[in-house]
Amino acid sequence: MAGLKALREPGGRTRFLNLDEIDRLLASCEPVPYLKAFATVALNTGMRRNEILSLTRKSIDWQNRTAALTETKNGEPRQVYLNDVALEALKALPPRIDGRLFPLHANQVSVAFMRAVRRASIEDFRLHDRRHTFASYQAMAGIQARGLQTLLGHRDGRMTARYSHLSDAYLKAAVDGVVLGRSNDAANVATIRTA
Repeated sequence: MAGLKALREPGGRTRFLNLDEIDRLLASCEPVPYLKAFATVALNTGMRRNEILSLTRKSIDWQNRTAALTETKNGEPRQVYLNDVALEALKALPPRIDGRLFPLHANQVSVAFMRAVRRASIEDFRLHDRRHTFASYQAMAGIQARGLQTLLGHRDGRMTARYSHLSDAYLKAAVDGVVLGRSNDAANVATIRTA
């Protein structure tokens, strides 16, 4: 084994939706029962596909706006916070005798989602990439890495770093927002724009 180099780990995908693509995706999900609600909850919570499909009315704390997940990828239960849009999408689902919120199987969701992506004319976007979309917008909104790790349900912060991406517009605004050494400043100190 001496002299052999370890293979380099791939960097992962950096695909996340822009705001126009999000609107187009949700519109294309509309005709399929439960799919728009699924996509809305997915984009606004970052939950994994099977975590969303495991939701029941009893697993939602409607007053405190949380979902209790007992079936997670890493086997540890966790709590997911629901914003207004996710909560309204869940409330709008019809009650079922079995209590499940989404009466769909994993493959049904995957196929229906990919068809919606094609109808929306969105290139190179997979079902799992909606977690990247959630993570990226949370990061651009200023959520710290540890908070994002908790929101995504990751054990390892390195995995979280692979999920959160920053848009070119965000990066440009960040650079434009901090101006250093402006010649007309009397004290020649950093100016931070608040607008």
